[in-house]
Amino acid sequence: MEGTRGEIDRLYRERSEKFARLRRECVVRSRRIGRVRLITFLAIIAPLIWPLPESGFFSLWRVALSLAFLSLFLAVVVYHQKLNRQSDWYLELANLNEEGRNRLARDWDALPEPGPRPTELELPFAADLDVFGHASLFSLLGTAGTPGGRARLAEGLLNSPSKLSERQAAVAELA
Repeated sequence: MEGTRGEIDRLYRERSEKFARLRRECVVRSRRIGRVRLITFLAIIAPLIWPLPESGFFSLWRVALSLAFLSLFLAVVVYHQKLNRQSDWYLELANLNEEGRNRLARDWDALPEPGPRPTELELPFAADLDVFGHASLFSLLGTAGTPGGRARLAEGLLNSPSKLSERQAAVAELA
């Protein structure tokens, strides 16, 4: 079992490092694109304020050049937003893998709080077995991100054994 735990920990660590590296690369590219964005914005304004002799040709030229830079600016903005979303995605993946390592190591202080304890579902044995609380089964399994998911997990932990048997039979039938 320890060899398997070590392999899983290594996998979580490698993934976390990979996603952190990919996020750093995205942040560097995002900073560069931010500078390109500023330059293209200034390029939109420059032809309009640059002093040139006033004639129909130069006025048309200024507007056309500004419109060209505007379309380039809009393309850069769209790409920059996509890059920032990708950076956020890599950060979330790195955090999930770190959380997996913390769950595997039972590092309770590093795990996020699973949310409020479900009081309406409590059964007499829940307090005795420490199903809910700081270093509990609910905390270990509490990866649900929504209140509904946490309530469903709590309900599953507190179900009577007869309901668990029914669920296992239903899953076996589906399989």
